[in-house]
Amino acid sequence: MKIHAMENFRVVIIPDEPWWLSKDNLGMTQENFGKWSRACMEIIEQIKRHVDGFTDIYLDHDSREICSFCEGTWEEDDKGCPVCCQRAVDKWEEAQSPEEPKEATDAKE
Repeated sequence: MKIHAMENFRVVIIPDEPWWLSKDNLGMTQENFGKWSRACMEIIEQIKRHVDGFTDIYLDHDSREICSFCEGTWEEDDKGCPVCCQRAVDKWEEAQSPEEPKEATDAKE
């Protein structure tokens, strides 16, 4: 007979949304990542200072791939081409096109 066993208990703390994170920019940019990390580390230090009865406390986060142009979720077709926005498609196509050999470039000059 199957039973549902619970294990690996943990406490999850969800920080308040900081004032510097605008409603228009809920994506995690490199700039925001550093700010979030520092804010969370401050919470961890406060917990260490004021709370007993825990084995470990650490910062963890979920990750997802996003487009650097539109900040949409990164998805690719079967060829590896992004499908989220035209700017990403254009950049991918540019990277796929072979560059002219150096001799051909020199001959034009």
